[in-house]
Amino acid sequence: MTLQKKLMIGFLLISMIFGAIVMRYQVRRDFPDSLHYDEAIYFLLAIENTIPLTYDPRPVADILARTLKGNVPEQMFLDRVIPDFMKKPLFKHPPLFTALLTPICTQFTESQFSRALWVPMLSGALMIMTVFLFAYRLWGLPTGFFACLLLMFDPFLWTLNARLLMDSTLAFLICACLALFILNRRELKYWPYCGLLAGLALLTKYTGALPLIIILAHALIYDGTLFFKRRFYLIYVLALLVFSPWLAWNFKIYGADMLHEMIWVHAWTKQVAFANFFMMLVPIGFVLFLYQIFKTKRIHSSLMSYILALIVLGFLLHPDTFSRLGPLLSWNALPVHGENLKFMLAQPWNFYWTQWLSASPFYLAGFLGMVFAFCRGDAADRLVALTAFIIIVSMQMVGQYETRYVLPAVPFLMILAARLIVILAGKVTRVRSCALRWAGASAGSFVLAYSAAKTIKVGILFFNKPPLFF
Repeated sequence: MTLQKKLMIGFLLISMIFGAIVMRYQVRRDFPDSLHYDEAIYFLLAIENTIPLTYDPRPVADILARTLKGNVPEQMFLDRVIPDFMKKPLFKHPPLFTALLTPICTQFTESQFSRALWVPMLSGALMIMTVFLFAYRLWGLPTGFFACLLLMFDPFLWTLNARLLMDSTLAFLICACLALFILNRRELKYWPYCGLLAGLALLTKYTGALPLIIILAHALIYDGTLFFKRRFYLIYVLALLVFSPWLAWNFKIYGADMLHEMIWVHAWTKQVAFANFFMMLVPIGFVLFLYQIFKTKRIHSSLMSYILALIVLGFLLHPDTFSRLGPLLSWNALPVHGENLKFMLAQPWNFYWTQWLSASPFYLAGFLGMVFAFCRGDAADRLVALTAFIIIVSMQMVGQYETRYVLPAVPFLMILAARLIVILAGKVTRVRSCALRWAGASAGSFVLAYSAAKTIKVGILFFNKPPLFF
């Protein structure tokens, strides 16, 4: 590595940390009126965990009703039935995030809340560093630089880093786990670390199981030889071991009803439809598994890749999305947002796609980069695209729409966008005609400048006053 590259990497890493510090001191929140429902719960649970370490959420609903002002608690009780698990020593999410907050939070005050924001902000900064190092190792400095830059100015990452929500921490752990697997998918000695990171992601939120699902999908679709490697199973064993204390705690409290209490906690979501769809995928996955095990020749994975690419194009070209593409990419378009808890259930199926497109045109590059990765990319391209695809589709199937739920897909979409931008730039520089090369470079520069300006504008608007739901 040349001195110039080392200086560039050092500059970028220092910029990430400096950016997190600047963001930390720029946050202006009306405390406690502007708190998201979950922010207040995590903050209060962290306080309860101090002495003694009970993780008992039973008083939380009462404290919320007495402490929070404005319309949030009122909506909470009018629009939402508090599930039974809120009255028992269990909360819907595992305890890692609140455990990280516990050393900081001892009282329900603005100063301590402000200090607690360091956890999501540093998680976001670490995720940006991970994306840069990951893309740089695979595709070189230009791709790493652009991926880092796109993620650094992403409006949703900005906004969620300004909220005391676990999604930034979860996204970082998922990103680190899958980046390590993709980088070292041929070097078995690093796989145990993937299991440890997946276990930590599970201890943050149950959707931390996504890396395990994505790795399994990669083995089923692209590389059946993984099933013959013992360290492949070690990933799952270590993840289960890390997660096992939480399972033991749940079993102690609920006994035989543990799974029902853990999974069916949101009666107002579309999880029944999701469960039915999942049951349909089980036999399909089993057939793929048998084919990978007993096949006589190496499967040519292009067919499945083209199918996935067609699905992505179908989402983009669907009339509900394509007809709004122009308005979504316009300068004045903003992601939809609301202050009511019903916001999450009143959105159309393509909510995430339209939210991203209205926030930044770079997401369109990410979706097109996904199509390119499936059709023309190398093995690492396909695995990055598969990761983004599974996260997005999984959250669409759940049917509880809020953009923070798909934050783990954002770093991989930005990598795909950066990859496509660098490839197109390379093709423009190789054009022989000087006039065509100049025209292509001018058009590309204009598109990049407009996209960057639009992205920063949305980021500033949302960061200055983070909406409750978006």
